[in-house]
Amino acid sequence: PWGCFPKLPPATLTAAAGFPWRLANLVYGIFDVAGTPSVDAFGARRLVETARDLQYFADCYCPDRAARRDPEVSPLLGDLAGMPPAIFTAGTEDALIDDTLLMHAAWTGAGNR
Repeated sequence: PWGCFPKLPPATLTAAAGFPWRLANLVYGIFDVAGTPSVDAFGARRLVETARDLQYFADCYCPDRAARRDPEVSPLLGDLAGMPPAIFTAGTEDALIDDTLLMHAAWTGAGNR
């Protein structure tokens, strides 16, 4: 559901939000709009986007850099307890691999599957 940008804040995925999600399929998501090491290290290589492209998308999505630390903007930083089971997909040459690995760790660390 977050796709390239976190379109849905974590609270939207909980059953308390009125929709009983059975599974979240999280593919190529920017889960920390402030940036992760893999985005910074990706540089000018282009597989899908370059690091500069991802920075541009983040600037368009949330121009206020301080606000990027808000869990409603960067779900990786939020309370992920009570989330539905999830599938996380990332490629080894993915500029967002750290977003996916860190989100998976936070997701399971919060007691989710």
